[in-house]
Amino acid sequence: MTTTFRTVVDVSLRHVPDADLLRRFARAGDDAAFELLVWRYQRLVLGICRRVAGNEHDAEDAFQATFLVLARRAGIVRAESLAGWLARVAYRCSVRARSGHRTQQSLDLSGVPAPEPVTPESDLAALLDAELDRLPDKYRVPVVLCYLLGKTYQQAAAELNCPLGTLSGWVTRGKELLRARLTRRGVALSAGALAANLDMLTPHALASGDGTRFVTAALAAHSSGDRAHSRAAVVANGVLRMMAWKSKVPLVACGVVALVLGLAAASVGLDPPRQPAADPAPVVEKGIRGVVKDSDGAPVAKAFVIAVGANGTGKRLDTTTDTEGRFTFDRFPEGQDPLFATTLVAVKDGFAPVVGHASSAFPNTVTLTLPKATTYTGTVKDRDGKAIAGAEVQFGFVTNHGNFTSWGYTPIKALRGTAVEKAYAVKTDATGAFRFTTVPDGGQLIFRASAPGFAERDTASAAGIHKRDFVAGPNARPANLVLEPEAIVRGRVTSRMPTVSVKKVTVHLTSGQATSDRFMAPDDEGRFEFRGVAAGSYNLFLALPTDSTAAAVGVTVNPKIGETADVNLEVVEGVEVTGSVKVRGGEPVAGATLKAMGSFNPSGHGLPQVTTDKDGRFRFWLPPGEATLATWSTPTGFAFPNISPRKKVTVSAGRGPIVLNEPFEAVRVVKGLSGKVTDATGQPIAHVKVSALQHSSACGNFASGPVTASWDGQFRLESSPNGPLEVGRSVPLRIETSDGQRFEAAALIGKDGAAEIRVPTFPGVDGPTDVKPEELAGVVVDEKGKPLAGVKVHVWDWVDNPENYTFTGADGVFRIKDCGTQQEVQVRFRKDGYSPVMVTRQKVGVKGLVIAMDRTTYFEGVVRGPDGKPVAGARVRADQGPKMIGGGVSTPPWVAPQVWTETIADAQGRYRLYVQPDEYAFHVRVPGVGVARIAKTGIAHGQGRKFDIALEPGITFKARVVDSVSGKPVAGLRLFDWQQKSIDGKSNADGEITIKDMLPGEFTFRVESTSHARWWSEQVIRDWERKTIDDPKTGWQRNFDGLTFDLKPGMAAVTIVAEPVVRVIGRVLDPDGNPVGGATVALARTGSGNSLTGDTRFSVETKTDGTFVMVLPASGAAEYNLVAHDGKYGEWRKWANGVLPPVRTKPGEVIDNVTLRLTRPGTVRGKVVDSKGRPVAGREVRATPTDTRENRYYDPTTTTKADGTFELKFVRPTEQQVQVAPFWLRGADAPTNTSLTVGVKEGQVVEGVSLVAEEEPVK
Repeated sequence: MTTTFRTVVDVSLRHVPDADLLRRFARAGDDAAFELLVWRYQRLVLGICRRVAGNEHDAEDAFQATFLVLARRAGIVRAESLAGWLARVAYRCSVRARSGHRTQQSLDLSGVPAPEPVTPESDLAALLDAELDRLPDKYRVPVVLCYLLGKTYQQAAAELNCPLGTLSGWVTRGKELLRARLTRRGVALSAGALAANLDMLTPHALASGDGTRFVTAALAAHSSGDRAHSRAAVVANGVLRMMAWKSKVPLVACGVVALVLGLAAASVGLDPPRQPAADPAPVVEKGIRGVVKDSDGAPVAKAFVIAVGANGTGKRLDTTTDTEGRFTFDRFPEGQDPLFATTLVAVKDGFAPVVGHASSAFPNTVTLTLPKATTYTGTVKDRDGKAIAGAEVQFGFVTNHGNFTSWGYTPIKALRGTAVEKAYAVKTDATGAFRFTTVPDGGQLIFRASAPGFAERDTASAAGIHKRDFVAGPNARPANLVLEPEAIVRGRVTSRMPTVSVKKVTVHLTSGQATSDRFMAPDDEGRFEFRGVAAGSYNLFLALPTDSTAAAVGVTVNPKIGETADVNLEVVEGVEVTGSVKVRGGEPVAGATLKAMGSFNPSGHGLPQVTTDKDGRFRFWLPPGEATLATWSTPTGFAFPNISPRKKVTVSAGRGPIVLNEPFEAVRVVKGLSGKVTDATGQPIAHVKVSALQHSSACGNFASGPVTASWDGQFRLESSPNGPLEVGRSVPLRIETSDGQRFEAAALIGKDGAAEIRVPTFPGVDGPTDVKPEELAGVVVDEKGKPLAGVKVHVWDWVDNPENYTFTGADGVFRIKDCGTQQEVQVRFRKDGYSPVMVTRQKVGVKGLVIAMDRTTYFEGVVRGPDGKPVAGARVRADQGPKMIGGGVSTPPWVAPQVWTETIADAQGRYRLYVQPDEYAFHVRVPGVGVARIAKTGIAHGQGRKFDIALEPGITFKARVVDSVSGKPVAGLRLFDWQQKSIDGKSNADGEITIKDMLPGEFTFRVESTSHARWWSEQVIRDWERKTIDDPKTGWQRNFDGLTFDLKPGMAAVTIVAEPVVRVIGRVLDPDGNPVGGATVALARTGSGNSLTGDTRFSVETKTDGTFVMVLPASGAAEYNLVAHDGKYGEWRKWANGVLPPVRTKPGEVIDNVTLRLTRPGTVRGKVVDSKGRPVAGREVRATPTDTRENRYYDPTTTTKADGTFELKFVRPTEQQVQVAPFWLRGADAPTNTSLTVGVKEGQVVEGVSLVAEEEPVK
């Protein structure tokens, strides 16, 4: 038996480079390699998903979608870019997951009177992201490093190569600029509140168990295809279309730092897709060269070095280093898998061992650095506390790679009898004790132990690793391991096919639990046995010969401690399933790959994969059961549509061949976009920089280039970040001139991939030069270069505040003040009768800015009703979204799925809609007449397109609202869309709502009610909008967001169930019994350290007499409690918080005469140092009570001074967990020494609290 991995893995897998894992998965379909990548990057991805998506549902969808995208596009990623690539995909999936159910609530860029109040965390985080991105690099980067990545001032100063004092000044100035910019946006925060909210953007570490839960879900999604969470698949498919690159291109990159935060920062390279079948074989070198050194860089002579294949495979090689520390192997280990790197291990007395890797595909000299050694001790006992003698204990390593962590072990079975075995593995003595003398000093360790009759024990869980339980050093915590009795999984493989012997198959045992996965070959009689298995749920399946028509069905077993699970696996004749892949029009696509998934392989590992022949046909051999066929990749020149095609089939035993008559559809794409950049007069612009943009946010809104145009404006881009370059579709571009001016334009792709790009600027016209650094100024001219008066110039045009817009004067000049020094703003130029101009990231303070508007690009036609007659006064709206607005990378609502341009038809129904060159989807809604929704169509500069619009009868949406308790009708519940005021309905006395003239398709209603706090419907299209228990452990139910329906003609009335509110009436007093006005009363989900919603919803402010009335959702089976805070959110006045015991409430309950008392605060003082005892400046510190009766929005927080000291005021008198950032919701889960429990009494000053800040940020 050979151990593969889940959370336990041999070093040959754990430290296999990403390049080899990606190649292994992409070329050989090795799901073990894929799973390791999921485990390796789980925390990086989940940190992003949780912050950006906004709630746990969306975060899990985005997490699964991210790895579904990786599974589909493993061949496109260069290994050294994988972390950045995944972060980018995670961000994009998170934005899609969140915006996917807010599309109808997204920004209407035609003008919104005023934004809604920004109170939820998600909205404030969006503003912070947007404004952080607009900070000058001088201030933005230090703030990002120190606050969002949790680096110390010393670490940040070292990275920026500047003095500590300079760094501190930059951070202070950056925060001041942020506060000023947020105030302009209508969000006034104190310095403390700003710091607290910056901390919210930090991707927090995983709580115990989350790693396994999320990774298991992601692997299940990968394995199950259409059976995966449907929304995760939709999110992934939407992102996949934007990522189907078809040729090599240098892409503007996102450093992990910027991408984790959703901020544009740096550049990285992404390779184009490499189809598995077309990958060249690795370049085989004759041998391995290397050198062994000590930690000071001196060569180490006579070090013992071994070379072995992945997971210990292949014939082991060994040698010793010469006097210069050099070693060579004249060949790679025979029998090793060429797709995996060779593992190198070096040992020498007096040092700890070191692991490295060599690859025939990357023939470089390998340097192995031996760490200094120290000792580590522990014990191995059974669950009754009895010593286990002779148990084997092996130590493994934990390696931090910037913002993620990997861990693993050496392939010990392949190293038996060598000095390497002695370095890594020891036996326990008669007392169960063990002692290592070869662990790396200061290194973080993991341990696994095994003994006959016991299940293998491994400490390598995500929670344990990130708590840093075992760190070698003077005060190391002993590794005391407890072994449980083993479970055994055994069985027999039989074959009904004479041509397939049981000796030709491999049995795989896989698990979603924190245990190892294994595989083995059965004996001659087909028998197999897995021993040392921990209790849990496992899947078994067979890997079959690829050249046969055999098939097999996997099984699930649930062995218990001390028990044996017997299973039988059978090889049967597969049922033939055939189909084809064709382009629109019927042309076959050869070389496309597809996979089959279903009940025959419950783990999803080793999915059958086939490739289409020259006629575009494919053939699977599948066992009986439900199966899903999914497209996997296409050859060059083709792509699959936006929604990844899948087909379900039911395979029955004894049934003849299954033929799929409907082919999978692909589209033809061009390779590269060639174009010419001209000004408004049609003259070429020399040497401009051209970048392809993304429709929505990621990586600073850049994705390719920039490339520099030639002297005559010619350029070529090899790909679009939004998907394949399909003829007739548009590619958004950014054009940057040598003098710093920046414009956006869209290229309509022609049959030859060529397009002309007209930049909205005019030569020979001078814009204003007396421009202040914080001012946006310029001149707007018409197509002849004449000043254009009356143009509305609007920054952040979804906010209609007077300070955000102005109009050009007679001279065409405009000025908007106070936009922020060296900032970038979204700005839109509009005037009736002219094509609008929008720039999503216009630099502020640019001198000489000239914007040209013309009247040559438009749609025109007649709007006719269902009766064929012209419709006067019809509002024609065209959407060119999604667009990334707000200056770069941000969470919704700054990513606008819809960007509207509109006009009104005249008395004869005629309209002319001036537009920018781009793609537009048309929406027309004329109440009482009809509606139209027309899919996107492209338009190039200078085109005047005839575009008549025929209305059809609109959909009448009807709903009946009933009370969840009484079943009676509910009056007064409102369904509405804040962007479209005419879409608004309120239930009458019979609980009925009718909204006429709705457009067909998905629509999300916002919901309001003063009498009910939850709502759900079985007719919604999203699972989480049905009645859903979000947390099975506590019984917590959310269901207080929007409701999304698929609107269709003739649809029946839907039923909405509404749950009555809980009313809480009370008052807040100070410790002396005096009423406190202006205090905040909030809810905490008891035990979570958080609010009900992950934001500040359901909080109320007390009146001057201290009274309050709260309207809340019922707790149901869960518990929550009230928290009183002396001041508004982010404000601290005099008293510490007060809390009430947790309660359970029922719908409709009224709780009266509630009294909350604020408390006399204590103070906590201490110091934060790093692992070497040096003071850590600028790090956040907070106190959170161990009774878990508060939420993080009201935890007292401060920042360490230059000498690392801190003073926490307003601490509630109780037992508190004092933590240093990055914070955990539960202090008990925080890494060792980053959190300390202290008792605080009224008025007490607790001195001498010492915390150790982590060296690496926890993601």
